[in-house]
Amino acid sequence: MAKKRTRTEIIQTVDAEHAQNAGHDFYAINLESYSGNALNDLLHTLPMDKLDTLACQNERAFAKRLGFDACATVRHKIITLRREHDLTDRELRQLRQAGNLAIHGTTVGLSRSRVAPVFGWIGIGILVFFLLAYMALIEMHTGPIWRKLIAELLLGAVFLGPVYFLSQTCILPGRIFKRIGVTDTYRL
Repeated sequence: MAKKRTRTEIIQTVDAEHAQNAGHDFYAINLESYSGNALNDLLHTLPMDKLDTLACQNERAFAKRLGFDACATVRHKIITLRREHDLTDRELRQLRQAGNLAIHGTTVGLSRSRVAPVFGWIGIGILVFFLLAYMALIEMHTGPIWRKLIAELLLGAVFLGPVYFLSQTCILPGRIFKRIGVTDTYRL
């Protein structure tokens, strides 16, 4: 039996205003309507100003970049907000997940809570107190050392999730707001 030959195609993206002649296996992709499988490569290689333009014009590129959908007006306002406060894409995603990037209709705003970081640190303190108390109980128990070690590792793993959640939703947004200098609710 003869083996089937598979042909691998190379897809090149061209960021130019004019068409180019490059021979066979060449596909020119218009950036405004680009939503192919290599969107990640495009997001990693384009300069930031072109990424901003692409995100404002293309809903799929915006959703892939920031993790949520928005209408054209809101996309433009979010990109403007990112430029004004020098926010990274990751910080915008974290603020949105924590509920601090508020979108109401076509209004975009940053809402800072002064109580959330305090609540986060108190919550982490309570969790650490209970973790240490449970570990002390495990150490007082008579039994093989390997069972105690497994119990302590499992207990630590169980407590790691809530600590991570509190740090991402309560403490990290406060640090982002402190870095960018937003002291109160900011609307755009």
